[in-house]
Amino acid sequence: MPAGSVIAFDELMAALDINSAAALRNVETHRGLVLSDRLSDCWSPLIGKSAAMKIVASLCDEVAQTDRHLLDLALDARQNNVALQAVSADELRNTLDIARIAQALATAARSRLS
Repeated sequence: MPAGSVIAFDELMAALDINSAAALRNVETHRGLVLSDRLSDCWSPLIGKSAAMKIVASLCDEVAQTDRHLLDLALDARQNNVALQAVSADELRNTLDIARIAQALATAARSRLS
């Protein structure tokens, strides 16, 4: 990355005031719906993109109609679908763990600045 880009990126990151607690609350308020693409991407190699998107869309509808979190519904779907069991429950939790995702993004941003 050119030095000017690194400096500009560094200045941008310093100027950003991100309220991580509010961001996490926002994700949780929506019961994981903002992570639905990650879930679909996780299952696509196992059952195909179209089938994964169909299952995830159904789960999202259920999230909207209930007080359940997308992760809980995804774990149930995994239990009821042999093909989805190729992804462990822990892998699924990690896929939808917003704190882990944020940490990975922060690490990636810091490495770009180095």
